[in-house]
Amino acid sequence: MNGLFILSGILAIVTCFSHAAWGEKRIIQNLRKSNATSLTKASFHVSWHQLSAFLFVTGSFLIMYGLQLSLALFDFFIGYVISVFLVQNIVFIVINVRFYQETLLAALYPVINVFVMITLLTIGTLLL
Repeated sequence: MNGLFILSGILAIVTCFSHAAWGEKRIIQNLRKSNATSLTKASFHVSWHQLSAFLFVTGSFLIMYGLQLSLALFDFFIGYVISVFLVQNIVFIVINVRFYQETLLAALYPVINVFVMITLLTIGTLLL
């Protein structure tokens, strides 16, 4: 067990929630009231919360690594990469569907690309 990895993971998760809450209260509310285009608003809003999601996934994997719950380092890395891609895609879809439906179709190609990458990584891992 590695306590420093566990503490780092806990700190990343705490930072995730404070980053998301502070951003919604201090930045996103003002952004949504601004005269910026919907695509600009959606891009910033999604990016903000993708960073929050990245902090959560990273913190979770640091805790798992600190507790030595991972299998091989390669499996751990692939699981981490797939998790980051998946969570960031989910954030993108949820925010666009909830707040910026008019921009969803215009920005759908990165979502499709990420799902293709996740599929290829999953199949590639299963074939090892």
